[in-house]
Amino acid sequence: MVYLTCVLSRAEVLAMKNKSMTAEKETGSPDKAPRGHAQKKTFCRICEVHCGLRVDFDAEGAITSLRPDHEHPVSQGYVCAKGTRFLEVANHPKRLMHPLVRQPDGTYQQVSWKEALDYFKERIRPILKTAGPHAIALYLGTPAIHNILGGLAYIGLARALGTRNLYSAGSQDNDSKMVASRLVHGNEWIAPIMDLEQADFALLFGTNPAVSQGTYMHLRGGTTAFDRFKKRGGDMVIVDPRRTESVERWGGHVPIHPGTDIFLLLALLHELRDLSRPNPRVSGLDELLKVAAGYPAERAALLTGIPLERIRELASSIRQAERATLFLSVGVNQGPFGTLSSVALQALAYLSGNFDREGAYCFSRGALCSDGWSSFRHSVAALAHT
Repeated sequence: MVYLTCVLSRAEVLAMKNKSMTAEKETGSPDKAPRGHAQKKTFCRICEVHCGLRVDFDAEGAITSLRPDHEHPVSQGYVCAKGTRFLEVANHPKRLMHPLVRQPDGTYQQVSWKEALDYFKERIRPILKTAGPHAIALYLGTPAIHNILGGLAYIGLARALGTRNLYSAGSQDNDSKMVASRLVHGNEWIAPIMDLEQADFALLFGTNPAVSQGTYMHLRGGTTAFDRFKKRGGDMVIVDPRRTESVERWGGHVPIHPGTDIFLLLALLHELRDLSRPNPRVSGLDELLKVAAGYPAERAALLTGIPLERIRELASSIRQAERATLFLSVGVNQGPFGTLSSVALQALAYLSGNFDREGAYCFSRGALCSDGWSSFRHSVAALAHT
C-alpha cells in the first residue's frame, strides 16, 4: 500500500499569517501584543470548535507569538492545549521542509518536488494496473482538513485514483460518531451536541475537557462552561478508567474498565425501559431494548467494574433530572464499541426524554440539520443489527 503525504514548508506556514494556532493564557502565551507589533485575528484549526486566536508579527512580518482572543464571542479567551505550541512546531529545526526519499540503506535523501512527484507516479501506475485503486490509501491531517482547498484537492485526487481508502485524523478520533449518525439518522452530518449551559445533570464518557474541549462539544468559554455548571449546582458524572484532570477539577468520577462503556449504556437503557412509548417517527427501539435486556445492571457491574448500586444510581439520576445532557468522546470513540456506544447514547437520550430539547442532547439548527430531531426517523436498532 502506498501512502501519499503532503506537507507545508516552513516558509508556506509563516506566509499564512492568518492561519495559526495558540494556547491558553496559563501555558505562558502572552496576553497582549508586544509594543509596536502588528496583530491579526484568526482561529484554531485543530478541531471544528475553532477557538479564537490573536497572531502577533514583527516588522518583517514573521509571527512572534500566538495567544487567545479574549474578544472572541464564543471561546472568550479559551484555547485548549492542542494549539499551545503550534508556532514551535512550525519553527522546529527537525520539521520536514522538503521531500525526502528513503534509500536502500534506510537513510533519506532530499529531492526536488518534481523528483518526488515523478517518484510517486512511477510507483502508483504499476500498482493501479496490477492491484487496482483500492491498494492505494490517502491520509489528510487535521490542519489540512480545515483548509477548504486542501480538502477539495484531497477528494479530487481520491476520485482520480478511484480509491475508497480515505483516512484522516477523524479515523483515529470521531469517525465512529459519524457512522452512528448515518445508521441512526441516515446522514453522518446530523449529530446531536450537549447543552451544558441549561442542563441540571451531565453524564460524560471518555472525555477530559479540563485538558481539551473536544469535538462535538461547543461551549461558551470552553472549560469555563463546566465551572459555571458546577457553580450553579449542576451534577456532573465523569465515566473514565483514569482519574483525569477533569475529575480532579470537578469530581464525579466513576471508574470503569477500559472498553466496557457500551455495557454500562445498555444497562442504563434496560433500567429505564419502562419509559419507552410508541412513536411513529422512531423505529427499532424495541429491538434495541431486547439487546439491552441481555446486559442488566447485575451483568454490567461484573463487566465494567462499577458497583451495581452505582449503576442504578446513575439510572435514577437520569430519570429524575429535569434536564439531563450526555456526551462521549475519544476515550470511547477509539474503543472496540465506539460506533455502538454512540448509537446507544442517542437512544438513552431519547428514551429518557432528553432528545433535542433545552438542557439536554440537542441538534444544531444549521444548514445541514435544519429540521431538528425530526431526522430521528431511522432505526436505533442499528446497534442490534451491527
